[in-house]
Amino acid sequence: MADRNHIIEILENQKVRNELGQLEDRWVPIMELYSSYEPIYGNQFFAAQQVQSGTTVKFEMEYVDGIRKDMRVRHEGKVYEINSDPINVKGRNITLILYCKEVIE
Repeated sequence: MADRNHIIEILENQKVRNELGQLEDRWVPIMELYSSYEPIYGNQFFAAQQVQSGTTVKFEMEYVDGIRKDMRVRHEGKVYEINSDPINVKGRNITLILYCKEVIE
């Protein structure tokens, strides 16, 4: 099991009123979790591409319900898209894996 010593934020895209009272889309933190952080190299990169092209990072954490593919992860100032549906390892609600790709804006 990987060391889960990294703090990540799960972000959800929400409609939020700006200073002019207009609705706009913003990525809002909805939970903070301890996770492992593992850049993907070589054979791991090839295997992760079977999940989704462009996967560059794997986050592994204690199982949490409610994380979806349309959310994002923030870790150490970088933001990542979740490339595939979160993986509930062996369907046992113990470990959750997110394969992600850094968002370049």
